Amino acid sequence: MVEVTDNMKKWTVWMLVFALTAALLTPGSRAVGEKKLVALTFDDGPSQYTDKLLDSLARYDAKATFFVSGYRLDSYDAELQRIADEGHEIGNHTQNHKTLTKLSAETLAYEIDSTLRTIKAVAGDTAYLLRPVGGAYNTRVCEAARGPVILWSARHARLEKPRRGLCV
Repeated sequence: MVEVTDNMKKWTVWMLVFALTAALLTPGSRAVGEKKLVALTFDDGPSQYTDKLLDSLARYDAKATFFVSGYRLDSYDAELQRIADEGHEIGNHTQNHKTLTKLSAETLAYEIDSTLRTIKAVAGDTAYLLRPVGGAYNTRVCEAARGPVILWSARHARLEKPRRGLCV
């Protein structure tokens, strides 16, 4: 069991504040009626922080999309089940967190399909969204995804801007 420290609590709150602020200030953010909407997404999990993050989301009655990595699912299957049970969306972030544009067709298919199978086996849910590692994608990745490829509008400064127009 992981001991939750004050720093972890502060990190979770700051992460939520950053995500909400970035989404609301991002040019082109979507509004429905008079309401601005924000899509919270989290990558690379589940992990030892997932339960506390889910607790924070529940406290604010917020939902998110969790793009999960297959190699973590055996160790964090209860967290994945909780994500599904609480009504959050589950997306695919590949089996081994590899850059998909650099892979052979066979390995590309494995990275996507093996994670989908594990998500379905653990959570009974089928993830139809794919978030490619580092935002790296091309036509081959879009075809292999067989569903929407989801990037982000607010990114960490070290990442380059996403390319547009390859995937529908």
